[in-house]
Amino acid sequence: MNISFVEHVNEYKNNRIEILFVNFDYIDGNDLIAKILNENLGVEVGEKLDGIWFITIPLYYEGYEFKLLWHEDVGNCIYSESSEEKAIEKMRNLVEFAMNKLAEMINK
Repeated sequence: MNISFVEHVNEYKNNRIEILFVNFDYIDGNDLIAKILNENLGVEVGEKLDGIWFITIPLYYEGYEFKLLWHEDVGNCIYSESSEEKAIEKMRNLVEFAMNKLAEMINK
């Protein structure tokens, strides 16, 4: 399995930058990503919201809030509640860290 990610600008959500996880669309995939980030980087994980067609998990890291989102149509992604460049860069770093850890787990 080759898990990767792609950055996407969601024009329907005020041009919000989202990072989509490719080949990782598991309904509980965001639980694993949140666990990896919490245990390794101290990212605070908020209360999970389980909707009808989606699940969100808020993440809090270095003063910024991010949302892990699973949606039945697109799979797993993450986005920042802030459009500041610093927040976007932190989000990219979190994704890269999580993807490296997932790769390690898969290749064991």
